[in-house]
Amino acid sequence: MFCSRCGRKIEDGAAVCSGCGAPASGVPQSGPARPLEGPEAAPAGGEPASGKRRGWILPTVIGIAAAACVLAAVLLSGAFSDAKGTLARALVKSVNAWQAAADSLELPELPGLEREAGLDMTVRLRRLSDRFGRQAQLLEGMSLSFSGDLDLPERKMEVGLGVSYGSAELLRAGMAGNDGVLSLSCPALLGEQAFGVNTETLGQTLYRLDPAAMEAVQNAGFNIFDLLEAAAAPAEVDAGAVRALYDAISVEKAGKAEVDAGGKSVRGERYRVTIPQEAMLDCLDAVKAAYAARKWNGELLKVMGSFGATEEELEVMREQLEGRKSLEALTETLEETGDVTLEALVSDGYISCVRWEGEEESLTARFGGGERYADDLSLDVQAGEIHFRLASSGNHSAAAGAFTDTTALLAEVGGSAFSLESQLTYDPRLPSDNFSWTVSGEGVSLTARGQLTCGDRELFLDLEDAGISFPGEEYVGLGISWRLRPCAGLSPAAPVMLEDMTEADLETLYAGTVANTRSWLWGLMGQAPELFRLFL
Repeated sequence: MFCSRCGRKIEDGAAVCSGCGAPASGVPQSGPARPLEGPEAAPAGGEPASGKRRGWILPTVIGIAAAACVLAAVLLSGAFSDAKGTLARALVKSVNAWQAAADSLELPELPGLEREAGLDMTVRLRRLSDRFGRQAQLLEGMSLSFSGDLDLPERKMEVGLGVSYGSAELLRAGMAGNDGVLSLSCPALLGEQAFGVNTETLGQTLYRLDPAAMEAVQNAGFNIFDLLEAAAAPAEVDAGAVRALYDAISVEKAGKAEVDAGGKSVRGERYRVTIPQEAMLDCLDAVKAAYAARKWNGELLKVMGSFGATEEELEVMREQLEGRKSLEALTETLEETGDVTLEALVSDGYISCVRWEGEEESLTARFGGGERYADDLSLDVQAGEIHFRLASSGNHSAAAGAFTDTTALLAEVGGSAFSLESQLTYDPRLPSDNFSWTVSGEGVSLTARGQLTCGDRELFLDLEDAGISFPGEEYVGLGISWRLRPCAGLSPAAPVMLEDMTEADLETLYAGTVANTRSWLWGLMGQAPELFRLFL
């Protein structure tokens, strides 16, 4: 359970909170809003900056504000008693409520997936509508499978692809990585032997095989694990710059208020949050520096340079990798925006609503409500003639044993409107068919049902029946299985290296591949003769 005063987690059986000393009373549930005391609040909003029209600035405003709010939750967690500290404690309590809702689902913890993990996936075509014709329906029973394992610390990986028709395996291929060596295998076409190349000396190997055609890339080389390591390392924004942004934010209590959030009335204590323009620009400079310093940038540019990219081409790539254009556009927007003022409502100790309003744009986000805080949330965006609303409700805490969620999306542009609704149910108490999901809108619906199984370090979703339908008729029926698991022990077989092969070896390999391909095609006619009717 969690402290109702500061939001810290309290161990079961504890009499008081270890953070603030308050009696342990758990997390209070969100109930009906209490009657307001005092005058109603004025509409939320900040004073717009002078100058030309600001245009679409919501991503800037909300991105910076969200970063500041998260930092406040981490740094303050109940350390102050002023308005800023009160708002920070409400943030902590809100975050804890969402975390408790997620924990209640008892999903497995799979840390470090970007460095060591395994994935298996299969998609099978079960049904096709008569509208596709008899020939197309011959594809029913076709399936595609994928498996992958990555062990980044050991610098090993394996990827497998397969095509089947009914119970017959039509084709199987695989790729393996072992530090600087990448190898390919395909028994039906290449025989049982895998063939590999040292990617760090790839250019030299290609140049030896064809000096005239490969002169420009003779220095080409890379190590896929260096690239993966660089990609796994996030951009690190200077913590001091983020702290300076937080310190610059001012919060003042502004009385009780009631606002409309996602079509629902929300009441609470209103706080006005002001984020200075200069502080946002300084923090953005730190973000630019972090993106410019990413290890991924240098590794990828080095590889592209080794393959003969010109300085002009490399500079264009560098700008894209560092996000220069988008970050400069963000800077220009902030320079036009001026200081940003948000208004936050606190209800029952939780952040219930955050609102921002500009000249022609506004954003209202509801972060919790309903019987339990995490059960209800919404996002409402207005920008000129564009209106966007996302609302989610359900039993997000799985309090009765089943997780349910209904999410509705509405988008209006001028006189046109688009709507979409998603309904998802997951009941871990059921021995079978414990998962269902339906997405529908504008005459199209996608449905899926099956079993979601959670192990200690594994997640398996078997959608035995997934379909795409138009009004009153199913067009495509699929079977989909997806498994996320720990990485299997990898011991890639030693391949025949391309750089060790003579010209005669390559000619023999080519001739053997042609002969194997012919044999494979003839074999397919025996294994799956129905498929060949597609070409007759």
